[in-house]
Amino acid sequence: MHIAARRGRFYARTEGFVFANFPCIYPSIWYNKTMPEQPLPTAIPPELHRFFWDIDADKLNPSEHPLYVINRLLDKGDLAAARWVLRNYSKGTVIDSLKCGPAMSSFSGIFWAHYFEFDPVEMPPMIHTPKVPTGLWRNA
Repeated sequence: MHIAARRGRFYARTEGFVFANFPCIYPSIWYNKTMPEQPLPTAIPPELHRFFWDIDADKLNPSEHPLYVINRLLDKGDLAAARWVLRNYSKGTVIDSLKCGPAMSSFSGIFWAHYFEFDPVEMPPMIHTPKVPTGLWRNA
C-alpha cells in the first residue's frame, strides 16, 4: 500500500487502485513515524475557548487534563481544533484519550477510530446522535 499527500488530501493506493481519498487534517505530521517528545501545552489558544463553554477556559491547563481537552476538541471542535490537538499531543496520548476518555458522539468517535486505525469497539460507549428527531421534538 502506498499513501501520498497531494493538494491537501491523502490518497491510499494498492496495485494502482485508489481505495481511500480523505482530507488531510495536518499534512506535516506523519503518524507512522515517531514524534519527538515535546512539552505539553499549558494553555488553550483563545480561538479554541468557544469549545469549552461549560468551564472557564482561561483556567484550564491542557497538560493537567489531556483526556478532557483532547476528547472535547476532537468531538466538538472544528478543523483548527483538530490540527491543534494533533500538533500538540503525541499519537499515543490521543489514542489513549479516545479509548479511555469521556464518551463522544458516535459520528466523531467512529471517524477518529478509523483515522487512527483501531476498532471503535475499544472506545467507551458512544452517545448516539440520531438523524431523526426523537422524544418531544418528533411532532414539533
